[in-house]
Amino acid sequence: MLFDRKNFVPLHLAWMLGTLAAAIGAAVWYGSYIRAGRPWPGGGSVPGLVLGIVAGLIILFEFALWPRKTSFFRTARWLGKTQTWMKAHIWLGLLVLPLAALHSGMSFGGTFTSLLMWLLLIVVGSGVLGLVLQNLLPRLLIDRVPEETVASQIGEVSRQLVEDARRLVIEVCEGAEEELAPAGNAAAATGKQRVGVSRHVGTVVPRSLVPELTRPARTTAPQLVSAMRQEIETFLRSGRSSSGLFGSRTKTQQYFDDLREKNPGTVRAAIDQIESLCRRRRDLALQERLQFWLYAWLLVHLPLSVVLVVLLIGHVYFALQFG
Repeated sequence: MLFDRKNFVPLHLAWMLGTLAAAIGAAVWYGSYIRAGRPWPGGGSVPGLVLGIVAGLIILFEFALWPRKTSFFRTARWLGKTQTWMKAHIWLGLLVLPLAALHSGMSFGGTFTSLLMWLLLIVVGSGVLGLVLQNLLPRLLIDRVPEETVASQIGEVSRQLVEDARRLVIEVCEGAEEELAPAGNAAAATGKQRVGVSRHVGTVVPRSLVPELTRPARTTAPQLVSAMRQEIETFLRSGRSSSGLFGSRTKTQQYFDDLREKNPGTVRAAIDQIESLCRRRRDLALQERLQFWLYAWLLVHLPLSVVLVVLLIGHVYFALQFG
């Protein structure tokens, strides 16, 4: 649900005004029961009881969004549009806080009710945090990762980047084949027989990354081969560098500037292309981090919502038994 100038008024203005009016109306009604010298009305008073029931029903409705978005009910037209559910989820979730506060008489009460109120605050707070992240991170992702890929394919893309970088080094460096032998050739290196026929899968097509007409003669460049084996390949595969050499664009550029100075001029074009591959992998690592935080709040919001509903049922039970 977007909260920008273009979408806020048609999507949220009516819900915001309705939520604000309901909160003010509840507060005015509750305030009319306050008498001088008496404690504030509690959950057993008429407004406290009514507002508590409304707040409890809202919490159950909020929790119902979870099954609503499952495959069982996602296409059920009789339940209404999912967008309408989301708008109601946002604004009714905010409304439940003042209703619960009025129901409690502006006091958390005993241990059980205090736990229930703190849990409600955490659930609503995590939902607000998730709403903020859902609106900010996708825009940041578009700005910072222009070559965004499907999240589930990042591992495959990383493997392709490793293969491209390895092929670049082999094409320009003499004797690099043995030192950069992929892990899949370990059986051949140890003399073990491999059963079956090897085959290429995926979208990687063996090709030369250096044009035939401009390809230099292979030369000895041990620094490039060593860098590829010790640092570059690990970073391209995992997106992480234990030494922090690829932590930023500046560090990456400094690393490859130093690598270009240590190697013959005939391999610098290959180094330029490898640097481009590393920049691409760093962008994918940023995409992984942003997408983690895009959904990490749910690890708090959903489990605690379940606990909140269980405690709410317990609260109703004890109120009926001992109220």
